[in-house]
Amino acid sequence: MATINTIFKQVFGEALKSRGFVKVKGRQPYLVRVVGNEILHVVAFRNEWCPEPGYKDFSIRGGVATVYRKSIDFSCGVRDNSNWLWGLRDYYVKSNPAGYDDYWKKLTAFHYQIDDEKCLYHKMEHALKETERILLPLLDRVSDLDVCIEFLRVYNSTSLNVQEYDENYRFGYEDDNESLLYIQTDNRDDLVLKYNEMLDVTAKAIENGKPGYGPYEVEKKAYEEWRVETITRRDSIYNTPAL
Repeated sequence: MATINTIFKQVFGEALKSRGFVKVKGRQPYLVRVVGNEILHVVAFRNEWCPEPGYKDFSIRGGVATVYRKSIDFSCGVRDNSNWLWGLRDYYVKSNPAGYDDYWKKLTAFHYQIDDEKCLYHKMEHALKETERILLPLLDRVSDLDVCIEFLRVYNSTSLNVQEYDENYRFGYEDDNESLLYIQTDNRDDLVLKYNEMLDVTAKAIENGKPGYGPYEVEKKAYEEWRVETITRRDSIYNTPAL
């Protein structure tokens, strides 16, 4: 029986080849598309825990990275990159924060019978269709760094947290931190518009009883703290010639 890596390469690799994705060399299941020599679009799969004997689960993960982060490691497993490679479920929910339905449950993982290659192949084809419907349109839009910032604000905002620097002007960047994009794009936005957009979406989500949100005033305070901290740290870089 063919392995799940082989079937992923057959189904996803062949389908996404025309979109510019190529399989990264090595054992890990990363398909990568490079845009403008700066932006990477990534699609991969990850094995998931399955409690049912005789069956296994996998999820489809994807995300965006740029050459301005500290490092990009495709030699490690997909699980080690899960903080920036999100699942289809997460993209579905984040794309419809105020109005998503229970369909997200079907996107969490794809279920197949062990030692049944036909079943696995069928599930992988289904996962491809969901990826083409949910994830690929989002990645297709990320064609320059300004759009990349907007994508990350919605789908991975923590990666844009501007890091502090010490007295020797050394930055404390995590490997997947993308906050240098603010400097690379000369971004001086006060983030008020984005703050209000986020607040409106949160208010609708809370009104519709969506999980994952605290009281409105708590969320409002957290967004404002994020806005002020981001522009303060960013502007401190602009205003420090040594940096």
